[in-house]
Amino acid sequence: SGSVAQGLSYVQRSPLGPTIGDLFQRLSGKGLLQAQVSMDFPLHHMDRHKVDVDLALTKAMLAVSDIPQPVSELSGNLHIKNSEITTASLIGRFMQGAFKLKTEPSAGGHSMLVADGQLKAQSMVQLVNLLKLGYILGYLMRWKVLHQYRH
Repeated sequence: SGSVAQGLSYVQRSPLGPTIGDLFQRLSGKGLLQAQVSMDFPLHHMDRHKVDVDLALTKAMLAVSDIPQPVSELSGNLHIKNSEITTASLIGRFMQGAFKLKTEPSAGGHSMLVADGQLKAQSMVQLVNLLKLGYILGYLMRWKVLHQYRH
C-alpha cells in the first residue's frame, strides 16, 4: 500500500523499468496504490526475469511528461506478468471525458488492451493531433465513437 508516485519510481528504477519502454519511463502519478509484487532477476541471466504484479488504483492521476492531458480519477485493477498487461479493468477520465480500459483475449494467448470512452468534439481534435505526433506510436488503438443527434 502506498502512492502511485512511489510505485512508479520503484519500477522505473528497477532493472525492469527500461525494458518496459520509454513511454513508461516518462510516466508520473499521484493517488493511492495497492500492489502485490513478485520479481526475480537472475544475476547472470537477466533475460530470464520473472515479474508478477497485481495493482489496485484508487482515484489516481497518471501523466506522461510531454503530453499535456493527464488521465485522472483512475480506479480499478491491473495485472502484469513479465512485460505484458494480462488483465485490466479500469475506469477514469481523459481529456474531460469518461473512459473504460479493459483487456480482451487476443491471438496466441495474449491480451489486447481496449479503451472505450467519450470525448467532446474539441477533445477529439486534440486526441487526433496527439496521434499524428506519434505519441502512441507502436500501439494499436481502438476507440468507440458514439454520436448523439439532438432534435
